[in-house]
Amino acid sequence: MNDIDKCTARINWERGLYVTSQHFQFVEQRDVLNDQAIFNQFPFYWGISDFEYDKQSFNDDNTFCIEHALIYFKSGTRVRIPENAKTEPFHFKKLKKENNAIDVWVGIYKVKDNLSFYKENKEKLITSEKKTLEDENTGNKDVIELKYWNVKLILCARNDRSDVEKYEKSGYELLKIGEIIKKEDENLIEFNNPKFSDYIPPIISIKNSNTFLKSLKKMVDKCKHEQKELAKEKQYNPTDVIKHLQFQTVFTAFNVLNQLYKSKNIHPYTVYIELVRIFSEILSFNQSDIAIKEYDHDNLKDMMNQFSNLIDCISNWNDPPYKDFHFKHTNDKLLCNITKRALEKEFGDNFIIYLCVNKENCKEEENYHTIFKLAPEDKMEKLKNDGCSGIRRDVEEKHIQEELLPPMNSNQQIAYFKLSNDDENWNGLSEDNQLQLLIRKEDFKKNFSIKYKLDEIIKIVFMSVYKKKNYILKD
Repeated sequence: MNDIDKCTARINWERGLYVTSQHFQFVEQRDVLNDQAIFNQFPFYWGISDFEYDKQSFNDDNTFCIEHALIYFKSGTRVRIPENAKTEPFHFKKLKKENNAIDVWVGIYKVKDNLSFYKENKEKLITSEKKTLEDENTGNKDVIELKYWNVKLILCARNDRSDVEKYEKSGYELLKIGEIIKKEDENLIEFNNPKFSDYIPPIISIKNSNTFLKSLKKMVDKCKHEQKELAKEKQYNPTDVIKHLQFQTVFTAFNVLNQLYKSKNIHPYTVYIELVRIFSEILSFNQSDIAIKEYDHDNLKDMMNQFSNLIDCISNWNDPPYKDFHFKHTNDKLLCNITKRALEKEFGDNFIIYLCVNKENCKEEENYHTIFKLAPEDKMEKLKNDGCSGIRRDVEEKHIQEELLPPMNSNQQIAYFKLSNDDENWNGLSEDNQLQLLIRKEDFKKNFSIKYKLDEIIKIVFMSVYKKKNYILKD
């Protein structure tokens, strides 16, 4: 019988139990290879599950010491400190400047599938510790040798990868677990473990990230609110198929997201799969062509942020594509009164104004120029008397999606004139004491007028810059 056949105990890679001498002296290396092959099929299944460090030694002696950790390396090896792995404390220099930081890395020597490799690199792979056991019945004592994974703890200056590259070239697999920084305006240091903010290193259980859970909670609350809105009598009618499907979608999304939030001890990839399914249904109602990013275990923060932004899509299910605002003839001019409150509610602080004019009766040589003014209604006459000329614009190519336009005569020819708050002429409005749509001044009335020299104006189009959506204001 050869040494391999003497194997009496296999490594429990799943639970990370104590590793005895049998595990490493006679272990069949094929077990290690098989487990690695499984993990290599799932490249996202690596990172940190649990982590604790000695805060007293950290604050008193500038010493970093891992008390407890469950770390999954990309190669498939799992280490559980202190059960089956050990690492030496690391003393670091005191940080003097606020912008200084120390990166904290952990690493293990990569395992290969042969026994000779283990014998040649035994000191790099494992560390030994003797322990005395006493038989409770006979009182006999026996000394055994315990074997632990030898985990390297590396501390280096921020963005200084010289030590990291040295270990990687010698056969180590390294994982950054955080950084030591100096607190602002305080003579204190702290270990800023990024898994609680930016998900670096990747977490393999969402319970380890407050930010991850807050993002889920936001989605749960949003779905709960929209569920109530859709269930109102005025908006929800079981005979309305679209409304009924929307209600069912939000109701399902709420239950699934709420269960994910309550469970917590699940892998981020499981959350991702459920979120893709939920938002695929939600986006179908918006007829959106937004593409959901592929799962990226190295960048969980951006992956979750896209879903946090997409949850706002369900707020627009009941919004009409445009709102009605009517033009009125006053003397020889065409005026449109729009409430300031409505504009602020719809567009926030940033938006673009498009003037739509009927160009059927315009001559080709006119090039479709127009001049317009923006001002409070009670100040319009004064501006007219002062000879303020407003802003001159040439016709622009159509930027509005056809399906968003209100029903119009197919024979009508529409010209578009654009005014944006980011061009040089916008400042001229302020200097002339004319009203910028995003200014909120108490002395201005809620209503203001838009005055044009061209009587053939038929529509006004507002495009929100901040929300990246199109809105139509219909005459």
